[in-house]
Amino acid sequence: MNPSAVDMTRFPELAAPERILLGPGPSMVDPRAMRAMVTPVVGHMDPTFLKLMDRVQDLLRYVFQTANPLTIPISGTGTAAMEAAVANAVEPGDPVLVCVNGYFGGRIAEMARRYGKPVICGAYTPTEILTAWESGSDLVKVFPANIGGPGYIKALKGPLPQIPLVPTGGVELENVGEFLSSGAAALAVGGNLVSKKLLAAKDFDGITVNAEAFAQAVKAARG
Repeated sequence: MNPSAVDMTRFPELAAPERILLGPGPSMVDPRAMRAMVTPVVGHMDPTFLKLMDRVQDLLRYVFQTANPLTIPISGTGTAAMEAAVANAVEPGDPVLVCVNGYFGGRIAEMARRYGKPVICGAYTPTEILTAWESGSDLVKVFPANIGGPGYIKALKGPLPQIPLVPTGGVELENVGEFLSSGAAALAVGGNLVSKKLLAAKDFDGITVNAEAFAQAVKAARG
C-alpha cells in the first residue's frame, strides 16, 4: 500500500469522552495529575528531572512518615503494589488469613507463601475448598460453619480427607467435641469467645475465662 494514498481523515485525533470511574481500576485522575501528564517530556539526566525526583522523594517521605533516604517511586502494576503491602505488613512468624474470592485473593495467598507464612484461605463449598487447597493453603477456613454444623464437616472429609478444615462461625463450647470428632483440624471462635458485651465492658478477665473454657473443651475432646 502506498502510504501517501492513505486517507488520514479516517483516523481523527483521539477524543475520549469523560467518564465517572467507580471500579477497582482504572480510577478517576485528579485534574492536577492530568495537567502534569501533558507537560513537556524531559530526559532522565535533565536537571529538571533530577529536581523533580527530589521533590517526589520528599513527598513520599511525608506520605509514609519516614526519613529513609532510599524512599523512591517504582513503576509497577497493581499486583506489585499488593506485594509491597504484604511485604511491609507481614512480620516473621505471622500467619496470614486470606479470604479468597477471585483471582487477586489467590495472588495474595501466593505472595504470603513466598515469604514462608502459613496461609489459611476461606471457603465454603466443596469446589471452593478444593480450589483453596490446590492453591497451596495450609488449612482451609470453612465459613459459615453454623449452616451445616459438624455434619457438614464430616460430609466434606469424605471426598476431601487430605484437607485440614477449620470450622468458623457457630463454634460453641457445646459443639467443640462434635466438630473435632467430625474431622476438623482446628476451630476458629469469634463472638462466643470475645463477645461485644465483654469488649464494651472491657472485661478481659471474662474473655480469659472463655478462652480457658474452650481450651479445656478441645483438650477433653482430643483426649
